[in-house]
Amino acid sequence: MKAVELPSRQRGTEHELPGQLTTLIGREGDLKAVAARLSSARLLTLTGAGGVGKTRLAVEAAARGVAGFPDGVWWIALAGLDDAGAVASTLVQTLGLRPLPGRGELDVVVAFMRERRALLVIDNCEHLAEEVARVSSALLRACPSLSVLATSRVPLAIPGEMCWEVPPLALPSEDGVAGLQDSAAARLFIERAGRVDRGWRLADENARAITEICRRLEGIPLALELAAARVAVLAPEAIARGLDDALSLLSARSCVAEARQQSLRASLDWSYRLLPEDARCVLRRLGVFSGGASLELAREVCAAGGLAEGQILPVLDTLVAHSLVRVERHGTTVRYRLLETVRQYALGRLEDADESGLILDGHRDAFLALAERARREVLTPRQPEAFAALDAEAANLAVALERALETDGVRALRMCLALDFWFRARARFREADNAYARALGASDPPPLLRAKALAAWAWIVGSAGDFGRANALAAEAAAAAEDTGDQGAVAATLLVLANQRFFTDPIAAVELLQRCRDLASTVGDEYISARADEMLRGAAWFQQDAGACHAGCDELRFRLEQLGDRETLAWFWFEQAAVRYPVGEHEEAVGLLTRAVSVAGETGEAIADRAASSYLALIDLAAGRADRALDALLAIHARALLHGGSFALPWIELLVAQAEAGCDRLEAAGARLATLVQIEARGAAHALAWAAAELSEVLRLLGKNDEATRHGARALEHARRLRNPWLTAKAQVTLGQLAAGRGDTAEAYELCHDALATIQEHGYRLELQPALHALAGLAAGSQCHTEAARVLGAAERARRELGFVVWPAQRAAHAQLTARVSEALGPEAFERARSQGAALDLDDAITWLRRARGPRKRPKRGWESLTPTEVEVVRQAAAGLTNPEIAERLFIARATVKTHLAHVYAKLSVHNRSQLAVQATARLQPRE
Repeated sequence: MKAVELPSRQRGTEHELPGQLTTLIGREGDLKAVAARLSSARLLTLTGAGGVGKTRLAVEAAARGVAGFPDGVWWIALAGLDDAGAVASTLVQTLGLRPLPGRGELDVVVAFMRERRALLVIDNCEHLAEEVARVSSALLRACPSLSVLATSRVPLAIPGEMCWEVPPLALPSEDGVAGLQDSAAARLFIERAGRVDRGWRLADENARAITEICRRLEGIPLALELAAARVAVLAPEAIARGLDDALSLLSARSCVAEARQQSLRASLDWSYRLLPEDARCVLRRLGVFSGGASLELAREVCAAGGLAEGQILPVLDTLVAHSLVRVERHGTTVRYRLLETVRQYALGRLEDADESGLILDGHRDAFLALAERARREVLTPRQPEAFAALDAEAANLAVALERALETDGVRALRMCLALDFWFRARARFREADNAYARALGASDPPPLLRAKALAAWAWIVGSAGDFGRANALAAEAAAAAEDTGDQGAVAATLLVLANQRFFTDPIAAVELLQRCRDLASTVGDEYISARADEMLRGAAWFQQDAGACHAGCDELRFRLEQLGDRETLAWFWFEQAAVRYPVGEHEEAVGLLTRAVSVAGETGEAIADRAASSYLALIDLAAGRADRALDALLAIHARALLHGGSFALPWIELLVAQAEAGCDRLEAAGARLATLVQIEARGAAHALAWAAAELSEVLRLLGKNDEATRHGARALEHARRLRNPWLTAKAQVTLGQLAAGRGDTAEAYELCHDALATIQEHGYRLELQPALHALAGLAAGSQCHTEAARVLGAAERARRELGFVVWPAQRAAHAQLTARVSEALGPEAFERARSQGAALDLDDAITWLRRARGPRKRPKRGWESLTPTEVEVVRQAAAGLTNPEIAERLFIARATVKTHLAHVYAKLSVHNRSQLAVQATARLQPRE
């Protein structure tokens, strides 16, 4: 007696798969992976969250694999079944079998499949997983050539099963149209949107919105298709904005799609109903985590209301099995994460269960505790690990901070203070500024907490480059700390106050830093003491005082390394390098800057990294690699702007302008420098003095001599006020050339020789060649062509020995001067004189030049007889400065001040300072 009546079909013709109306996009790699596994596993289950594309991938994989299954490929759809007992019946019906009396349905299928090399594709097994597992196990045992491809949100969990999780589609790696074309998620959205609206096109103006849609929907195909369906009524920008409530926005109007695929909410409802109650509870509580959670934090937050911590891990395993929770491994760290659409659904369920307040408060307190634990390790050698722990929880910290700001201002302030170093290291200035403002405005904290919060807020604001507001906040913090009488708080607020003055008035900051260091040593706060010492080196750099910058360098380095604060150590290495730049110790500077970059990289400290990288580019520029330097600086500048800028931005702007000039883009460099000077370098005194000096030189090369003179005079004044001899000499060289150009030879010689004296005294080799060329031009302008040729020879030797490259426009001017002097002397005489200059070593050349000062064409009496240095001495004396103070301000000896005043008295026929002050008040305009 026959067990079954077989259908009247030819073997090998049964390939019944659902027809597809759309193309499969972005799954070529996945199809290869599925095919490889299907060739080695008899039961392959495609798992994944609802909407991730399991069914669509299974259809395509089966269609492409029919050649490997000559006896048939059948599609078994279970989504519409509610009765587990109907699984075998569905198989019988799909295969077209008719069981005979007395034989079970499964027996019929076994008899039909026993000798066949065939594939059964069983779709949507999760709600009938146990029965599908039973049926599949029986078939695979009895039918040795049969294979099963299943799709399910949970594994079937039978021996021999191989599970493969279907991943979301690849997201855009970068913004813009190019980034979208490389993304499978974006291509799917674009293709489906084009089907909905034939007139719709991808364009530059909607590329950013499409990128955001793909990222917010995390590459889930169903979500992307539902979003694309909205282009008929909404622009991509509006769709992106609407994704804050993705579950409401993403619903389909199709009459064809199954009910569970009409919207993401329906799909998730389907999964939620399959869960046991404890798993539903944990799922909705996991919704408060943004960016996932470690097991420890999941236990801490989710174990509430009768659910014990010990229950959390088994429940998480259940949620992972149901493809509702993703397990992400980063090294030895495991995190549990919900896709964003699942998280929104979970939060809705949490609200329905009336648990939002309880769980959000628990989440807030858990992350406050985590932040405070990390803060205790920030000033230890474990700083990288502390920052890494905070980085991993950045999204959760933002949620917790927002909850604290809404519910408890004091907790919010505590969290801000716990995150202060991390906020700065990650350049999260806007976020922190807003949080401090809201927290202080929403609470009445204890006085000590308020003083500390004001100080930390001031440092954040100053780090963003808003020095004016930072100074005001720092002063308020210092006053508040004084009121508390807590000397540790006073030291901390003094450090913050000094940090803001450090940029705007570094000389005034020195006294504050010394007071702060001494007080911190008294109370035993090594961080504040060491940071104050480091900042004193920074102030010395601003003044180009190499001796003060290097003093006690080894001891301070050891203290900083012991402390473990990479930010302070990175700035220490940067300052030790930067002070070497004008003296031409570039090889040593590169080594120190590389250390700064490496140390900053250990914790991802952004600003010190950019500062050091910028100076590496500056050294490239000095060596003649202008294009490479400009590319690097523009990239650094773009990253700085992307994060809202920082206190280092004026210097980065300045160096970009120098690189532009080095690439012979003088107009662009001039415009950038002019803007920087106009805004006074955002209050950064050192950057302003430097920018004004560079602008003066650029304008001179552009032939805008009046503007160049005005900015050069301003640069000289700023440099002297800063007590920076390098920038003083730099401005004097340019002003000397400008004076020569307008025929004031005596002033030109005075300025250039003063600059040369400073260059020799301090060893500013970087400025030697420009100074020598300026003096060669002066000699040529005075018809002293032999002297000019000798100086040109010395300048050529300087260029060759030192290896520094000047801007193309400067090289062109040098070439013109050389040709003019050679023509005036004749080739032989020129070469003879040039060789004489080149034969001198650089120190001998400077000594010779300082002895052979050019002619002065000044009257012997009256104000016009005064040299520029004498005028400046008069100005300072009339302002009430003593001889020692004038000497320090102008970088000259006290005896030299006395000599200058004696000359001034004789030239002006005055006998004392009082008479001099009267004349100076009438004659000299006050400095602005």
